[in-house]
Amino acid sequence: MTSDQSRQDSLQSDSFWEYSKPISFNFDDDWGTGILPEIGKSTFESSTEAPIGILSTESCRVVDSLSLISSEEAKVRVASYHKYFSESRSHLSSSFPRTSTLMKRLIAGEEVDICHLKSRKDKVALLDAVIDSCEGNAITTVLIFMEKTLCSKIFVNEIMTRPVATDHYIDYLRQTNRHRELTDFLIMSGRNEDAAVFNYCNAIKAEHMETKIKNLKHCLNNFFKDLQDDINLPSIIEQINLYERQLPIEAADSKDAAIIENPIPLPFSFIGSSVISTLFYCVLYHYQLSENNFASPKAIRKAHNISERQYYWTALKALAKAKRWTDIDQLFQYQTFFGSKKVKQIIPFDQVIKILAKEGAPLEVLTSYLRLISNEDTRMKLSQDLKIK
Repeated sequence: MTSDQSRQDSLQSDSFWEYSKPISFNFDDDWGTGILPEIGKSTFESSTEAPIGILSTESCRVVDSLSLISSEEAKVRVASYHKYFSESRSHLSSSFPRTSTLMKRLIAGEEVDICHLKSRKDKVALLDAVIDSCEGNAITTVLIFMEKTLCSKIFVNEIMTRPVATDHYIDYLRQTNRHRELTDFLIMSGRNEDAAVFNYCNAIKAEHMETKIKNLKHCLNNFFKDLQDDINLPSIIEQINLYERQLPIEAADSKDAAIIENPIPLPFSFIGSSVISTLFYCVLYHYQLSENNFASPKAIRKAHNISERQYYWTALKALAKAKRWTDIDQLFQYQTFFGSKKVKQIIPFDQVIKILAKEGAPLEVLTSYLRLISNEDTRMKLSQDLKIK
């Protein structure tokens, strides 16, 4: 058996049709042109059963016809096939809507399928188009699509060069509570101060004070300390110190029977309140404590740099609430160099009288402060309003 015959037999066997790999056309094939007609013939002249093989009927005809033409004609025909498939792909891509059409439909709020946009160039072109339209929902839609279909580095680089897209993406991350991604993006885009403020806002949302203090310290050490000339840094440190002062005061007062049985209503908890509210609470329940005590009003004033006017105004309201008229008199008195006592006017006395009258101060207390008002018209008007003779 010759080599050509053995090759023809192997081509006609079932194993060839079921398991062999497709044979591409080769102009320099040493089998010769006589083999190709036999392939077509063996396919068409089979029994009544449907032919099972790699080559379909049409492909066999093409192969059969190629065996009868010259190499030059075959090259021309192959080139025409390439041109046909190229035009087919071009026609398929042109059937999708253009960027301008997609933009108009996005702005109109219609459901638009933009998944056919595969290239980075097309996606960026659509993003620029919706940015020019100033339509926020359309911009966010395109950004979400780009985030899912582009690698993170390319996506971030593209939107960082577009401030409008950057702002919309930040707002989208904030609304979807993607805190970690938002923090990383703000830092990458050079908005370290915004990242610090964002993490601060999240830190103070914690319900438990211990957790809030822990979050604030983390925020302070990882964000605010890296900022240069940040004016918020001392305030955050002071806030942490205030919270750490409130915890032991509240823990001790919750077990103190004298405070619990006090006729003045005890607030449910002053934990997390401002420094002025903390001062008011400590004046109300711990006014007599010395400065070395944690709950002392004087210690709070010194630790948090409370101004003289703030301190006296808060102390006046708290002492009037507790109806401690003698302590109020002592609050405004000071001793001169020669040992005599005088009253200093830190707060206008007409305001003092109004607060005392509101809390039900005795007539003699109101009269004593009314005499300290130097302006006769003001003194007369107050005495008429309060019905003091």
